[in-house]
Amino acid sequence: MNDIDNNEYTNEPSATEEAVEEQISHEEIAEENDEEKICCGMLQLLCSVNTCCDRILEKARELPVEKYFSLGQKWAVTIGAAAFTISGIIAIFLTLAMTVKIKSFSILLIGLLIVVPACFLFAWIGNKLFTGISQLIENFPSPFASQTFLDCVALVNLFVGAATLIFGVVGAINAGSWVFFGICAAISVAAGFTGLLAVAPKVISVNIVEKSSPAEELIGIVSFKIKALLLATPFIWCAGAVILAIASFQGIFSANTLYFLRGFVLFVGLLPIIVYIGFLASVFCIDMARAILSVPGKLDELKKQ
Repeated sequence: MNDIDNNEYTNEPSATEEAVEEQISHEEIAEENDEEKICCGMLQLLCSVNTCCDRILEKARELPVEKYFSLGQKWAVTIGAAAFTISGIIAIFLTLAMTVKIKSFSILLIGLLIVVPACFLFAWIGNKLFTGISQLIENFPSPFASQTFLDCVALVNLFVGAATLIFGVVGAINAGSWVFFGICAAISVAAGFTGLLAVAPKVISVNIVEKSSPAEELIGIVSFKIKALLLATPFIWCAGAVILAIASFQGIFSANTLYFLRGFVLFVGLLPIIVYIGFLASVFCIDMARAILSVPGKLDELKKQ
């Protein structure tokens, strides 16, 4: 009886319990292995994405972006000036036609003495102001602590540009509207423009410096956006001038177009002056901020002396 009792109340595990524990341990090991495989797979995927992004940036840097921007700016200014000149010539015939139709001498005076000279003047203003943009940007460098932020800006804008263009094509096909496609195409061009500027920072005089405070980094980001807008202005001006020339040609056959031309001529024509003055005002504010930020450092240098 004592032997039986000892066997019944012994603490040694039975064979079944050992098998269950062994199975549980194998399952835990398998789960750990699965988790490790998932983590390794995610890391490999992340490395592949990083490698792909780096290759995209490398390919983009191989492009002669500076040459493209310089050549594109010259063509934009030339085409814009030619479009304004054509608009002025069309305005002569448009003024004569409206004078004969309405029989008003005031329209003849306004057209020949104001509208036509304004078109030629705006062509000259754009040609002169946009020619010195490169020199103006070179005189206003922007410091950045590293290339990382610019790489992020480049990839985000290139992705947004491609995605917006695809979205515009799909939306235009489904909705049958070219207006929607035009808006998406404009956004895509603007995003791609900014992305290429971030890839080639020398175009907008961005310098990578070893020491840069957070405040200076913020100033660099703001100045980057301002200079990007300044570089985009010739292309916007060119597009507006071409639209103006087309609208002027349509105005010969439609009097309703004249109401559209009045404000549009002033906006497009004065755009170079507005952007130029706005850029100078922005540079003045940024220089004031830099001067204020440099005061503590100069005071410390004076104390050391």
